Amino acid sequence: MKRLIVFVVALLFATTSVSADEKLVKFDKLPVKAQAFIKKYFANETVKNVVTEGKSIYREYGVKLKNGSEVDFNSKGIWTKVDCALNEVPKDLIPDKVSKYVKSNFKGKEIREIEREKGSYKLELSDGTDLEFNKKLEVVEIDED
Repeated sequence: MKRLIVFVVALLFATTSVSADEKLVKFDKLPVKAQAFIKKYFANETVKNVVTEGKSIYREYGVKLKNGSEVDFNSKGIWTKVDCALNEVPKDLIPDKVSKYVKSNFKGKEIREIEREKGSYKLELSDGTDLEFNKKLEVVEIDED
């Protein structure tokens, strides 16, 4: 039984530890675009930490704020994911067509997370619903939990 407990604890530690490639950096080490983004959209929030991962042109950054929000950036400082936890994603980050779709089909629900990749968007709403939009901003998937 002790061996099982030790094994489970070791397994948990291994899966939650920071990879050797990740490291904490100061806010001023973010690309200028990423710094400007945080200052514009999260001006009233305090940065908890900044983590970088990868090397050179493949470097990614993750910014955690004290209110629980997290923002991911690519090596050029362009946001790739905004997770506002219990708050609404800043409206200016959401394409108009996507925003209108959510307002008309999910009344009263807030967009809590938005992720973009090669022109497509994935959203998570305040009720746990996941939406995916293609490059033409057409809904391609709805997953209501």
